[in-house]
Parts: sequence; C-alpha cells; structure tokens
Amino acid sequence: MESEKAFGACSIAFGVSNGISIDNSLITYPSLVIRTSNNKEEENRLRAEAEYFHAEYMGIKDATHTGLLIGERYPEVVASMLRWLERF
Repeated sequence: MESEKAFGACSIAFGVSNGISIDNSLITYPSLVIRTSNNKEEENRLRAEAEYFHAEYMGIKDATHTGLLIGERYPEVVASMLRWLERF
C-alpha cells in the first residue's frame, strides 16, 4: 500500500507530481546513488542529487534504467555495488 502511495506521489503518469520532501539531515548512514546519465547536464544534476543525500555517486554512462537492472550492463553495476559494500 505504501509503495503505491509513493509511486503516485512521485509519478507524473497520473498528472502533476509534487514529489516527496526528504529531510537530508536525517540521512546518517552510508548511501550510494546509482544512476545512468547520457549528457553533462544530467550528470551534473545527478551528482547534485548524491551530494544532497550525502551519498557517493556512481554514474553509468550511456545506459538505460532497464539496462542497469537486468540488461547487458547489470554485471558492471553489481560489481561496482559489491566493491562499495565491501568497504563496510
């Protein structure tokens, strides 16, 4: 039920989305932002997102969201995630 509410709050598929406000001062644990970027403007925006969340940024260039999750690039993402996790 909660994920449906979160999806509705963040999705523009059902009209205008106001998003969900996140207080970044409450994030005190190690975090990793994994995103795909296809241009410099997008890369800058995603790095700013990671900075806002006090997270490390792992950008994968020229990939799709699906490619990161289950496509041909997923082994690269999993290997990077495992290297990041091994530090803890």
